[in-house]
Amino acid sequence: MMVAQIYLKHTLPDRQKLIQVFIQKYRECFMLPEDILEEERQKILARYK
Repeated sequence: MMVAQIYLKHTLPDRQKLIQVFIQKYRECFMLPEDILEEERQKILARYK
């Protein structure tokens, strides 16, 4: 979903509304940042430091 957000941010004028529609319709298809547990997030961040 983040890729779609970046793409829409640079292409469509009313992008935030469209992003929310995508999130509502296809929520189960994407992993959003709030889906990641804090422990997993810290492991991921530690890899890239």
